[in-house]
Amino acid sequence: MLIFIAVFNVSWASIFVRLANAPGVVCATWRLIFSTIITLSISVLSNKLRELVSLNKKTVLLSIVSGASLAIHFATWMESLFLLTVAVSVTLVVTYPLITALIEHFILKEKIEIIQWIGITIAFIGASALSFSTINDNPVSYTSNTILGLVLALVGAFTAAIYFVIGRIIRQETSMITYTSITYTSASIVLLLTSILLGYNLVKYDTSTWIYFVLLAVVPMLGGHSILNYLLRYIKASIITATVLGEPIGASILAAIILGEVLPIQSYIYIAITLIGIFIVLYFK
Repeated sequence: MLIFIAVFNVSWASIFVRLANAPGVVCATWRLIFSTIITLSISVLSNKLRELVSLNKKTVLLSIVSGASLAIHFATWMESLFLLTVAVSVTLVVTYPLITALIEHFILKEKIEIIQWIGITIAFIGASALSFSTINDNPVSYTSNTILGLVLALVGAFTAAIYFVIGRIIRQETSMITYTSITYTSASIVLLLTSILLGYNLVKYDTSTWIYFVLLAVVPMLGGHSILNYLLRYIKASIITATVLGEPIGASILAAIILGEVLPIQSYIYIAITLIGIFIVLYFK
């Protein structure tokens, strides 16, 4: 039940970013700042500060790297939402289970079965077709922005893979609250510095925008990511990462209803091919 709740909540992220009417990096910054405040408060109330202080340096360092990866993931993906349709952006971002499988194979030396390589190939074909169709569907004057959006979405996928790989390792010995306290805090710092360096306005927004900032923290972050981080200790990682397949579907439905984004039929076919490929990789893991 918790997995379905997490997927449903995560599906709202792209919608809230669009409705916030603020730069993607700013949305990411406040999403993490509010999430950090809430998580640290829970850590204090649940007496987890002692565990936080007693962590070894390796765990702390890995958690910080995980947080930096999370920051880059959110910043690049949320920016891509303003250059691509929600369905395309989210589909490309959730290719990170494929990247995770490749990291596990080439770096952690875990075996990838032939059927999984077939799945990776299918997903790659689907994602590539989706990307090229997206470029072709845009006027020439917007092509450069579209390509940038595709690159940003894929960078978001790569950094999400790093975030989840590290999370799977740390969560075997560390509580969810302690891990997320460090990860969210470091992500907040990275995003805050990035926003300042890029010269973004961080405070002058209307009430509705601030509401969406808070919703980003409460619904997809704490109600989505934190639940997935909690479940990593009790459920196989392959099952956890398989849940991301529901995000493009949920986000696409919400985008069609709320934002009026309806894609050409071929785009939905390419999305389906991509998700089938990812499912094959995860199912036979």
